[in-house]
Amino acid sequence: MRRTTGAARFALHQVSHVRALVIATVAGRHELAADVKSWRAVEMAVLLAATAAMAQSVFGEALDPLLRVPAYLLPLLLWPVFRFGPGGTSVAIFVVLSIGLWHATHGEGPLAITGGGASDLVLRSQGAGAIAAVSFLLLASIVAERKRVARENVILVAQLQQALAEVKTLQGFIPICAWCNKVRDDAGFWQRIEQYLAKRTDATFSHSICPACAELAKHELGPEEVGAAQRRPG
Repeated sequence: MRRTTGAARFALHQVSHVRALVIATVAGRHELAADVKSWRAVEMAVLLAATAAMAQSVFGEALDPLLRVPAYLLPLLLWPVFRFGPGGTSVAIFVVLSIGLWHATHGEGPLAITGGGASDLVLRSQGAGAIAAVSFLLLASIVAERKRVARENVILVAQLQQALAEVKTLQGFIPICAWCNKVRDDAGFWQRIEQYLAKRTDATFSHSICPACAELAKHELGPEEVGAAQRRPG
């Protein structure tokens, strides 16, 4: 490929990076900012350094021509897909495209075109970069969505478990006296049914007197006391 002049190389380099820069800025702003605040920033720095080194080896002249295969970059581009989401993936793609396009403008690497002009180089590099960016960002978005759904499911399960733990259910046979309606607990002690239920449920009891019992109790309590008992809440 005929080498372009310094001004042409610079202009081509800047034009080719506009789209990648926009993708990295918009898609990765929020997620990457959250990662930088944690220990994952160290992992991200190691990833970018390894990605830059591999891209330099693939697109430059450090390796034998037989080994300059862009497929060697796949593991380093899949790493941020599963670890950092679309934000980290955008930055990794930007690093790879920056190095690849820089070497392509100098006639080096798989993106270079022998005997082609600047327009051919732009078309080739932009096409390859767009396909790579869309593919990896789409995969990163799917992975991020599944992680979000998984986190929501974990929270929902925890809430359901907490709700079940708060529900108190009485099961089995409960011995109750047919005469005084007292209930025998597991320790063998007899207690009033409202006390038994209050300890094992969230129910609250209030005491009153039903009409049938009121008629039976009139001769013992008197009409005034029975009327007062009937007016009690509950």
